[in-house]
Amino acid sequence: MKKNAKQKILEAAMYVFGEQGFRAATVREICKKAGVNIALVNYHFKSKKLLYFELFNAISTDIDGKYPIEKFVKPEMTKEEKLKGLVIMLVSRFFGPDGLSSSKSRLKLVNREMLEPTDIMEETILQKMDEFKNAGESVFKEYLGDSLTPEKINMLIISIVGQCAYPMFSTELLKKADIITQPMNEFCKSLAEHVYEFSLRSLENMRSK
Repeated sequence: MKKNAKQKILEAAMYVFGEQGFRAATVREICKKAGVNIALVNYHFKSKKLLYFELFNAISTDIDGKYPIEKFVKPEMTKEEKLKGLVIMLVSRFFGPDGLSSSKSRLKLVNREMLEPTDIMEETILQKMDEFKNAGESVFKEYLGDSLTPEKINMLIISIVGQCAYPMFSTELLKKADIITQPMNEFCKSLAEHVYEFSLRSLENMRSK
């Protein structure tokens, strides 16, 4: 299917923003990469900032639509099923066919935003973290009670997200170090099972104290 000008601009913007970051990238470079006139960026997006925002919103909407939290965590589930659902949702959002790591340009873009935050951090990424944190807090309290401190909740969130995110950002390194040795679809299943088991045993240990 032939790509229209807007699609070409978005794809080029993902690459250029990912390579250079929002501040260093220019509309001229994006247009050169896309093979379009600068006037088309002004027509479709009005400004570099709005182009950047639309790009992130498109990624966020795409991932949310394919991996919605309510698909993985449901009220009628047991606490173990909810915990596993949270982990599988994260692994799916990171490694799934349309997840963050489904293209290097997409992954670089998100990594750049984390290293050099812009307003989009608060508009999109932090909202997603709040969504996961709220779901996680509810599950953790089923294990450890309502007296669970905010600091402990944050540490539990960091533990689960970190175990899932590090392999995403370091896939090539881990492959070269012979730490990831399975085909990626098998590795993702193994990763989800490991993070679930590790987190489950940690919560059970904390509850027994």
